[in-house]
Amino acid sequence: MDVSDNVGAEEREQALAARERQLATRHADLQAREQRADDRERRADARDEAARHSGTPSPGEVTRALDGDVRPGSLIGERWRIEELIARGGAGTVWRATDLRLQRPVAVKLLRTDLLDDGLAMRRFRREAELLASVEHEHVMRLLDVHVRGHQLCLIAEHVGGMSLRSLMARHAPFSPDVVAALGVQLGTGVAAIHAQGIVHRDLKPRNVVLTERGTLKIVDFGTARHLAGELTPATAGQVAGSPAYLAPEQVEGRLGDQRTDLYALGLILWEAAAGRRPFSGDTSTAIALARLTAEVPELAELTAFPSHPLSAVVHRLTRSDPRTRFRSAWEAVDALAPLVPARPVDLVAAVTEDR
Repeated sequence: MDVSDNVGAEEREQALAARERQLATRHADLQAREQRADDRERRADARDEAARHSGTPSPGEVTRALDGDVRPGSLIGERWRIEELIARGGAGTVWRATDLRLQRPVAVKLLRTDLLDDGLAMRRFRREAELLASVEHEHVMRLLDVHVRGHQLCLIAEHVGGMSLRSLMARHAPFSPDVVAALGVQLGTGVAAIHAQGIVHRDLKPRNVVLTERGTLKIVDFGTARHLAGELTPATAGQVAGSPAYLAPEQVEGRLGDQRTDLYALGLILWEAAAGRRPFSGDTSTAIALARLTAEVPELAELTAFPSHPLSAVVHRLTRSDPRTRFRSAWEAVDALAPLVPARPVDLVAAVTEDR
Protein backbone atom coordinates (compact mmCIF):
# COMPACT_ATOMS: atom_id res chain seq x y z
CA MET A 1 0.00 0.00 0.00
CA ASP A 2 1.50 3.33 -0.99
CA VAL A 3 1.28 6.70 0.78
CA SER A 4 -1.64 7.87 -1.38
CA ASP A 5 -3.73 4.91 -0.20
CA ASN A 6 -3.05 5.82 3.44
CA VAL A 7 -3.98 9.45 2.79
CA GLY A 8 -7.20 8.40 1.05
CA ALA A 9 -8.17 6.11 3.93
CA GLU A 10 -7.53 8.87 6.46
CA GLU A 11 -9.63 11.33 4.47
CA ARG A 12 -12.51 8.86 4.31
CA GLU A 13 -12.30 8.26 8.05
CA GLN A 14 -12.31 11.99 8.71
CA ALA A 15 -15.31 12.44 6.41
CA LEU A 16 -17.17 9.66 8.20
CA ALA A 17 -16.34 11.16 11.58
CA ALA A 18 -17.59 14.57 10.42
CA ARG A 19 -20.77 12.96 9.11
CA GLU A 20 -21.36 11.24 12.45
CA ARG A 21 -20.93 14.55 14.27
CA GLN A 22 -23.43 16.23 11.94
CA LEU A 23 -25.97 13.45 12.49
CA ALA A 24 -25.47 13.67 16.26
CA THR A 25 -26.18 17.41 16.14
CA ARG A 26 -29.29 16.88 14.02
CA HIS A 27 -30.41 14.05 16.28
CA ALA A 28 -30.26 16.39 19.28
CA ASP A 29 -32.17 19.09 17.40
CA LEU A 30 -34.80 16.59 16.27
CA GLN A 31 -35.23 15.30 19.82
CA ALA A 32 -35.87 18.81 21.09
CA ARG A 33 -38.33 19.45 18.27
CA GLU A 34 -39.98 16.11 18.88
CA GLN A 35 -40.59 16.94 22.52
CA ARG A 36 -42.13 20.28 21.60
CA ALA A 37 -44.21 18.69 18.83
CA ASP A 38 -45.42 15.92 21.14
CA ASP A 39 -46.44 18.49 23.74
CA ARG A 40 -48.36 20.46 21.12
CA GLU A 41 -50.00 17.32 19.77
CA ARG A 42 -51.13 16.25 23.24
CA ARG A 43 -52.62 19.68 23.91
CA ALA A 44 -54.28 19.72 20.49
CA ASP A 45 -55.70 16.24 21.00
CA ALA A 46 -57.14 17.31 24.34
CA ARG A 47 -58.72 20.36 22.68
CA ASP A 48 -60.18 18.22 19.91
CA GLU A 49 -61.66 15.81 22.42
CA ALA A 50 -63.12 18.65 24.49
CA ALA A 51 -64.54 20.27 21.36
CA ARG A 52 -66.26 17.04 20.35
CA HIS A 53 -68.05 16.95 23.70
CA SER A 54 -68.77 20.61 24.34
CA GLY A 55 -68.10 22.50 21.13
CA THR A 56 -66.09 25.14 23.02
CA PRO A 57 -63.00 25.22 25.23
CA SER A 58 -63.55 24.94 28.96
CA PRO A 59 -63.43 28.18 31.00
CA GLY A 60 -60.13 27.14 32.53
CA GLU A 61 -58.65 26.42 29.12
CA VAL A 62 -59.70 29.84 27.87
CA THR A 63 -58.23 31.53 30.92
CA ARG A 64 -54.85 29.87 30.44
CA ALA A 65 -54.82 30.77 26.76
CA LEU A 66 -55.39 34.52 27.06
CA ASP A 67 -52.81 36.70 25.31
CA GLY A 68 -52.49 39.81 27.43
CA ASP A 69 -55.87 41.59 27.34
CA VAL A 70 -57.25 39.54 24.45
CA ARG A 71 -60.31 37.63 25.56
CA PRO A 72 -63.81 36.82 24.26
CA GLY A 73 -65.49 40.14 23.53
CA SER A 74 -62.23 42.00 22.78
CA LEU A 75 -62.16 44.11 19.62
CA ILE A 76 -59.26 43.96 17.19
CA GLY A 77 -58.96 47.07 15.05
CA GLU A 78 -62.52 48.10 15.99
CA ARG A 79 -63.66 45.54 13.43
CA TRP A 80 -63.02 41.97 14.55
CA ARG A 81 -64.71 40.81 17.77
CA ILE A 82 -63.01 37.88 19.52
CA GLU A 83 -65.47 35.04 20.20
CA GLU A 84 -63.61 31.93 21.38
CA LEU A 85 -60.24 30.21 21.45
CA ILE A 86 -59.62 27.76 18.61
CA ALA A 87 -56.02 26.69 19.15
CA ARG A 88 -52.82 27.54 20.94
CA GLY A 89 -49.32 26.69 19.73
CA GLY A 90 -45.70 27.68 19.89
CA ALA A 91 -46.26 30.60 17.51
CA GLY A 92 -49.24 32.09 19.36
CA THR A 93 -53.00 31.63 19.59
CA VAL A 94 -55.83 31.36 17.08
CA TRP A 95 -59.28 32.69 17.88
CA ARG A 96 -62.64 32.54 16.16
CA ALA A 97 -63.89 36.09 15.67
CA THR A 98 -66.65 38.01 13.93
CA ASP A 99 -65.98 40.56 11.21
CA LEU A 100 -68.41 43.27 12.32
CA ARG A 101 -68.17 45.08 9.00
CA LEU A 102 -69.07 42.11 6.82
CA GLN A 103 -70.87 40.05 9.48
CA ARG A 104 -68.93 36.85 8.82
CA PRO A 105 -66.78 34.53 10.95
CA VAL A 106 -63.00 34.85 10.65
CA ALA A 107 -59.95 33.38 12.34
CA VAL A 108 -57.56 35.71 14.15
CA LYS A 109 -54.02 34.50 14.73
CA LEU A 110 -51.96 36.40 17.27
CA LEU A 111 -48.24 35.84 16.77
CA ARG A 112 -45.60 35.86 19.50
CA THR A 113 -44.14 39.32 19.86
CA ASP A 114 -40.58 38.01 20.27
CA LEU A 115 -40.67 37.04 16.58
CA LEU A 116 -41.23 40.67 15.63
CA ASP A 117 -38.69 42.60 17.63
CA ASP A 118 -37.50 45.06 14.99
CA GLY A 119 -38.70 47.07 12.02
CA LEU A 120 -36.91 44.85 9.51
CA ALA A 121 -38.70 41.80 10.87
CA MET A 122 -42.04 43.57 10.57
CA ARG A 123 -41.36 44.54 6.97
CA ARG A 124 -40.32 40.97 6.13
CA PHE A 125 -43.46 39.59 7.70
CA ARG A 126 -45.67 42.06 5.88
CA ARG A 127 -44.14 41.02 2.57
CA GLU A 128 -44.67 37.37 3.48
CA ALA A 129 -48.26 38.05 4.53
CA GLU A 130 -48.94 39.84 1.24
CA LEU A 131 -47.59 36.83 -0.63
CA LEU A 132 -49.80 34.45 1.34
CA ALA A 133 -52.80 36.71 0.77
CA SER A 134 -52.26 36.31 -2.96
CA VAL A 135 -52.99 32.57 -2.73
CA GLU A 136 -56.67 32.39 -3.61
CA HIS A 137 -57.64 28.78 -3.97
CA GLU A 138 -60.49 26.62 -2.72
CA HIS A 139 -58.07 24.21 -1.03
CA VAL A 140 -56.08 26.87 0.82
CA MET A 141 -57.30 28.95 3.75
CA ARG A 142 -57.21 32.54 2.61
CA LEU A 143 -55.38 35.28 4.50
CA LEU A 144 -57.69 38.30 4.55
CA ASP A 145 -55.83 41.03 6.39
CA VAL A 146 -52.94 41.93 8.69
CA HIS A 147 -53.43 44.19 11.68
CA VAL A 148 -50.93 45.59 14.18
CA ARG A 149 -52.35 45.75 17.70
CA GLY A 150 -49.85 47.55 19.89
CA HIS A 151 -46.73 45.41 19.75
CA GLN A 152 -48.65 42.37 18.56
CA LEU A 153 -49.24 41.33 14.98
CA CYS A 154 -52.62 39.85 14.07
CA LEU A 155 -53.37 37.76 11.00
CA ILE A 156 -57.02 37.81 9.92
CA ALA A 157 -57.88 34.70 7.92
CA GLU A 158 -60.85 32.82 6.54
CA HIS A 159 -62.53 30.76 9.25
CA VAL A 160 -62.52 27.09 8.25
CA GLY A 161 -64.89 24.79 10.11
CA GLY A 162 -64.46 21.04 10.08
CA MET A 163 -62.09 18.41 11.46
CA SER A 164 -58.37 18.04 10.93
CA LEU A 165 -57.19 15.27 8.64
CA ARG A 166 -55.07 14.00 11.53
CA SER A 167 -58.15 13.43 13.70
CA LEU A 168 -60.00 11.78 10.83
CA MET A 169 -57.11 9.48 9.99
CA ALA A 170 -56.62 8.52 13.63
CA ARG A 171 -60.27 7.50 13.89
CA HIS A 172 -61.10 6.06 10.46
CA ALA A 173 -57.99 5.20 8.38
CA PRO A 174 -57.07 3.21 6.37
CA PHE A 175 -59.04 4.59 3.45
CA SER A 176 -59.74 2.97 0.09
CA PRO A 177 -57.47 3.76 -2.91
CA ASP A 178 -60.25 5.84 -4.51
CA VAL A 179 -60.58 8.00 -1.40
CA VAL A 180 -56.81 8.39 -0.99
CA ALA A 181 -56.49 9.48 -4.62
CA ALA A 182 -59.31 12.01 -4.16
CA LEU A 183 -57.60 13.36 -1.04
CA GLY A 184 -54.34 13.59 -2.96
CA VAL A 185 -55.87 15.55 -5.85
CA GLN A 186 -57.43 18.13 -3.54
CA LEU A 187 -54.38 18.47 -1.32
CA GLY A 188 -52.01 18.46 -4.29
CA THR A 189 -53.85 21.28 -6.05
CA GLY A 190 -53.71 23.33 -2.85
CA VAL A 191 -49.97 22.75 -2.60
CA ALA A 192 -49.60 23.69 -6.27
CA ALA A 193 -51.41 26.98 -5.63
CA ILE A 194 -48.99 27.78 -2.79
CA HIS A 195 -45.98 26.88 -4.92
CA ALA A 196 -47.28 29.08 -7.75
CA GLN A 197 -46.68 32.06 -5.48
CA GLY A 198 -43.10 31.03 -4.74
CA ILE A 199 -43.95 29.66 -1.30
CA VAL A 200 -42.65 26.37 0.07
CA HIS A 201 -44.72 25.16 3.02
CA ARG A 202 -42.01 23.01 4.67
CA ASP A 203 -44.37 21.79 7.41
CA LEU A 204 -47.20 20.02 5.58
CA LYS A 205 -48.86 17.47 7.89
CA PRO A 206 -52.36 16.12 8.59
CA ARG A 207 -52.97 18.54 11.46
CA ASN A 208 -52.48 21.47 9.05
CA VAL A 209 -55.22 20.14 6.76
CA VAL A 210 -58.95 20.41 7.51
CA LEU A 211 -61.83 18.60 5.84
CA THR A 212 -64.77 21.01 5.82
CA GLU A 213 -68.37 19.97 6.24
CA ARG A 214 -68.77 20.40 2.48
CA GLY A 215 -66.09 17.81 1.78
CA THR A 216 -63.35 20.24 0.76
CA LEU A 217 -59.79 19.88 2.01
CA LYS A 218 -58.10 23.11 3.05
CA ILE A 219 -54.54 23.78 4.10
CA VAL A 220 -55.12 25.95 7.15
CA ASP A 221 -51.61 26.74 8.38
CA PHE A 222 -48.87 28.04 6.12
CA GLY A 223 -46.20 27.63 8.76
CA THR A 224 -45.65 31.39 8.55
CA ALA A 225 -44.29 31.84 12.05
CA ARG A 226 -41.92 28.93 11.59
CA HIS A 227 -40.66 30.41 8.33
CA LEU A 228 -40.35 33.86 9.88
CA ALA A 229 -38.35 32.51 12.82
CA GLY A 230 -35.93 30.96 10.36
CA GLU A 231 -35.40 34.35 8.71
CA LEU A 232 -34.94 36.30 11.93
CA THR A 233 -32.65 33.89 13.73
CA PRO A 234 -29.42 32.92 11.98
CA ALA A 235 -29.66 29.19 11.30
CA THR A 236 -27.10 27.07 13.08
CA ALA A 237 -25.36 24.24 11.31
CA GLY A 238 -27.65 21.27 10.95
CA GLN A 239 -30.73 23.08 12.28
CA VAL A 240 -33.91 21.32 11.18
CA ALA A 241 -37.22 23.02 10.43
CA GLY A 242 -40.59 21.26 10.43
CA SER A 243 -42.33 18.46 12.30
CA PRO A 244 -40.11 15.36 12.71
CA ALA A 245 -42.72 12.83 11.59
CA TYR A 246 -43.15 14.46 8.15
CA LEU A 247 -39.65 15.69 7.35
CA ALA A 248 -38.12 14.93 3.98
CA PRO A 249 -34.63 13.40 4.05
CA GLU A 250 -33.07 16.68 2.93
CA GLN A 251 -34.69 18.44 5.89
CA VAL A 252 -33.35 15.81 8.29
CA GLU A 253 -29.91 16.52 6.84
CA GLY A 254 -30.35 20.21 7.60
CA ARG A 255 -30.82 21.40 4.02
CA LEU A 256 -33.41 24.05 3.19
CA GLY A 257 -35.31 22.03 0.61
CA ASP A 258 -37.58 23.25 -2.17
CA GLN A 259 -41.01 22.50 -3.62
CA ARG A 260 -40.15 18.80 -3.82
CA THR A 261 -39.83 18.81 -0.02
CA ASP A 262 -43.57 19.47 0.19
CA LEU A 263 -44.20 16.64 -2.29
CA TYR A 264 -42.43 14.20 0.05
CA ALA A 265 -44.71 15.29 2.92
CA LEU A 266 -47.73 14.94 0.62
CA GLY A 267 -46.63 11.39 -0.16
CA LEU A 268 -46.24 10.54 3.53
CA ILE A 269 -49.75 11.84 4.23
CA LEU A 270 -51.22 9.72 1.41
CA TRP A 271 -49.24 6.66 2.52
CA GLU A 272 -50.58 7.05 6.06
CA ALA A 273 -54.14 7.57 4.80
CA ALA A 274 -53.88 4.37 2.73
CA ALA A 275 -52.15 2.20 5.33
CA GLY A 276 -53.64 3.55 8.55
CA ARG A 277 -50.15 4.01 10.00
CA ARG A 278 -46.92 5.82 9.25
CA PRO A 279 -44.40 4.09 6.95
CA PHE A 280 -41.53 4.02 9.43
CA SER A 281 -41.65 2.72 12.98
CA GLY A 282 -39.47 3.58 15.94
CA ASP A 283 -39.46 4.38 19.61
CA THR A 284 -39.50 8.13 18.96
CA SER A 285 -40.33 10.58 16.16
CA THR A 286 -36.63 11.41 16.05
CA ALA A 287 -35.70 7.80 15.34
CA ILE A 288 -38.39 7.65 12.67
CA ALA A 289 -37.11 10.83 11.03
CA LEU A 290 -33.52 9.59 11.00
CA ALA A 291 -34.59 6.21 9.58
CA ARG A 292 -35.50 7.79 6.26
CA LEU A 293 -31.85 8.71 5.72
CA THR A 294 -31.00 5.06 5.19
CA ALA A 295 -34.21 3.58 3.80
CA GLU A 296 -36.83 4.34 1.19
CA VAL A 297 -40.49 4.55 2.15
CA PRO A 298 -41.96 1.04 1.58
CA GLU A 299 -44.21 0.73 -1.45
CA LEU A 300 -47.93 0.52 -0.80
CA ALA A 301 -47.94 -2.46 -3.17
CA GLU A 302 -46.43 -4.44 -0.30
CA LEU A 303 -49.67 -3.97 1.67
CA THR A 304 -52.56 -6.39 1.30
CA ALA A 305 -55.03 -3.77 0.06
CA PHE A 306 -52.70 -2.45 -2.64
CA PRO A 307 -51.13 -5.46 -4.39
CA SER A 308 -51.36 -3.94 -7.86
CA HIS A 309 -53.12 -0.59 -7.51
CA PRO A 310 -51.46 2.23 -9.52
CA LEU A 311 -51.73 4.52 -6.48
CA SER A 312 -48.71 2.68 -5.06
CA ALA A 313 -46.45 3.89 -7.87
CA VAL A 314 -47.58 7.51 -7.48
CA VAL A 315 -47.03 7.57 -3.72
CA HIS A 316 -43.70 5.78 -4.16
CA ARG A 317 -42.47 8.50 -6.51
CA LEU A 318 -43.65 11.23 -4.16
CA THR A 319 -41.65 9.72 -1.31
CA ARG A 320 -38.36 8.92 -3.02
CA SER A 321 -35.38 9.85 -0.84
CA ASP A 322 -33.61 11.65 -3.68
CA PRO A 323 -35.58 14.82 -4.54
CA ARG A 324 -34.41 14.55 -8.16
CA THR A 325 -36.41 11.34 -8.60
CA ARG A 326 -39.67 12.74 -7.23
CA PHE A 327 -42.31 14.49 -9.31
CA ARG A 328 -41.00 17.82 -10.55
CA SER A 329 -44.06 19.75 -9.40
CA ALA A 330 -47.29 19.39 -7.47
CA TRP A 331 -49.25 19.68 -10.72
CA GLU A 332 -47.35 16.72 -12.14
CA ALA A 333 -48.34 14.69 -9.08
CA VAL A 334 -51.97 15.81 -9.43
CA ASP A 335 -51.96 14.76 -13.07
CA ALA A 336 -50.81 11.30 -11.98
CA LEU A 337 -53.45 11.05 -9.24
CA ALA A 338 -56.45 12.42 -11.16
CA PRO A 339 -57.01 9.32 -13.36
CA LEU A 340 -57.21 7.22 -10.18
CA VAL A 341 -60.25 9.12 -8.91
CA PRO A 342 -63.50 7.43 -10.01
CA ALA A 343 -65.78 9.25 -12.43
CA ARG A 344 -68.56 9.30 -9.85
CA PRO A 345 -68.11 12.07 -7.26
CA VAL A 346 -66.39 10.92 -4.07
CA ASP A 347 -68.22 12.06 -0.93
CA LEU A 348 -65.12 12.61 1.19
CA VAL A 349 -67.04 13.45 4.35
CA ALA A 350 -68.94 10.15 4.20
CA ALA A 351 -65.94 8.20 2.96
CA VAL A 352 -63.43 9.27 5.61
CA THR A 353 -65.86 9.06 8.53
CA GLU A 354 -67.05 5.55 7.73
CA ASP A 355 -66.35 3.14 10.58
CA ARG A 356 -64.00 0.31 9.58
